[in-house]
Amino acid sequence: MADTAATSDHVARAVALFEARDWEALADAALARNWSEVELAALDSAIGDHESLGIWELWGEAEERGRAFYAMGFVVARTGRAADAVELFLTAGTLGEYCDVELGEEYADLGDWASAEASYRRALTARRDEWEYSRAAYRLGEHALEIDDRTDAEVVALLEAGVAEADEAVVLLSRLYERRGDVEAARRVLEEAFASNDDVPLVLGNLLSDVFEEYPAAQRAYEEGFARGDAYSAYNLAMMLEHDCDRPEEVAEWLRKAALGGDEVARARLSARGEGSWDDAFREEDGATSPAWMRALYDNALLPYLHGDVLPDENRRPVFRIGPTRAVPPPGVIVRAGRLGLPILIEPHPAGFDLASLGSRITAIRDLTIADASAVTGWDALAEARALEEIDLAGTDPPAEVDDDGMMERLGLTEI
Repeated sequence: MADTAATSDHVARAVALFEARDWEALADAALARNWSEVELAALDSAIGDHESLGIWELWGEAEERGRAFYAMGFVVARTGRAADAVELFLTAGTLGEYCDVELGEEYADLGDWASAEASYRRALTARRDEWEYSRAAYRLGEHALEIDDRTDAEVVALLEAGVAEADEAVVLLSRLYERRGDVEAARRVLEEAFASNDDVPLVLGNLLSDVFEEYPAAQRAYEEGFARGDAYSAYNLAMMLEHDCDRPEEVAEWLRKAALGGDEVARARLSARGEGSWDDAFREEDGATSPAWMRALYDNALLPYLHGDVLPDENRRPVFRIGPTRAVPPPGVIVRAGRLGLPILIEPHPAGFDLASLGSRITAIRDLTIADASAVTGWDALAEARALEEIDLAGTDPPAEVDDDGMMERLGLTEI
């Protein structure tokens, strides 16, 4: 009984130190005694995401304070407290632990890309082990492609290095080649990784369907993705069968398979079709206000700016709104919305909006509306936006010095 009480006391003290953010004392506690498996399991249950037992074991087995700080950084990171995790990893670094990749991840989560890039670059230079090198290369390549809109040789090299340890790098490398117009190379890298990379079947199915129009091959890829546990592959197969193959009798079957597999978009679409038993399609998690189907399709960087229907409507895509209720999104996020074909609406904003901040990446935008009194500047940037298919300037007029007629002619538009 005494042992049980002592165990409880030790765990309670460690939890209290964690909640008080007394990292120095918590690191000392790791070294002060031998922690049992029962105690470490209790810490995992009391703190974190209940999947951190291995990290608590690393903490409990630490023989140096730096190692204890390193382990605590991971625990804190998994609870979503990136700023605290940075503090812990920095301290671990001063005590001899190598933390550049971990610091890069946390700085990236905080939106401090300058610090994240510096950390990843140090990891590339150090090349201590292949996982760290590959992860750093992937993250640098990802940012260069998705945010900086780069497709140059360095980005190719970074993503190729990232393939070794990051399954996602294959998908991005394929996307890079596709953006370059080399769809054969995009297909090749996916097909080479198909057997061993579970991220690939869905993306390969999309490429075969949307670009090559090889529907039987796309169906095989989707079916393989679903067999490996990817419910979204079933959903995309349903959409292909409905829109490209005229096989409506199979659509509902694959939508149900996707929905049963947990795909929120499929559940919402079944609800929109009038099928019952999919009521949880609208559930909210962690205070999120976006419909579940929208959270399944779009990443967290886009969600704060998206406004759409409670149920998906293929005739009305969510609108990406740059408005007064949130800070102006970074250019890379706006470009990502444009690449997804989302309509972009610029509303009046206290800080205004400079179209020139998008640079040449404005060509990624297909559908742009500029509302009246939006305080938009940088109108000349529209002259480069030859990819725009639809533009509505509402009541806002560009400054007189802009050659409006010439700009519209270059855009291929005959009227505003």
